[in-house]
Amino acid sequence: MKIYLIRHGETDWNKESRYQGVKDIELSAKGIEQVRKLGKYFSSIPLDILVSSPLSRTKETANSIVNFYPDKLQVFYDDRFLEISHGLWEGKLVSEVKREFKEIYNFWKLSPYEAKMPEGEGLHDVSLRATSAFKEWVENNRGKDIAFVTHDVVIRVILMDIFSLPYSFFWKFKLANAGINVLEFEDEFNLLSINLICHLEEFSAEGVI
Repeated sequence: MKIYLIRHGETDWNKESRYQGVKDIELSAKGIEQVRKLGKYFSSIPLDILVSSPLSRTKETANSIVNFYPDKLQVFYDDRFLEISHGLWEGKLVSEVKREFKEIYNFWKLSPYEAKMPEGEGLHDVSLRATSAFKEWVENNRGKDIAFVTHDVVIRVILMDIFSLPYSFFWKFKLANAGINVLEFEDEFNLLSINLICHLEEFSAEGVI
């Protein structure tokens, strides 16, 4: 059983280093090209199920896979895979957040698991909804190949949860827009590839988390 955790394509807010969270931001021109390449890549990979966050940027990314897929593939939308809510930070540049929310921003960088966005979520909230949803989809579809199209923080949290990684590891890696993380599952999860971007012929991990 193969499992793919896919980050959505680039948005203008990713490029600007602007917090977007649950704001419904569409793909940029570059993002559209990225997901076209992503779709072509998946056209030769067996898939049984495609699960997506319901935001525009993930919907567009999921649809790019469906458009290239040789067999009819249904997309299931699940709110539990939404990006972390950044609360009052959403719509603001990183430079603005550093200035206006200096104390909580520094705490977020130092102790991400203990931090919570003002009027938003913390990583514990994401873990409760997203990791449980991920395990539920996997358990209910054993033996099938599943792709999840979701967001940066969601993918990080799921990976750390299923591999029991300490949350101090949260800042130790980057996930590119339209990048793919590949898992295998039988009795336990095994990580086959992280941040696979060969289909993009580029490296891009802009954005803020």
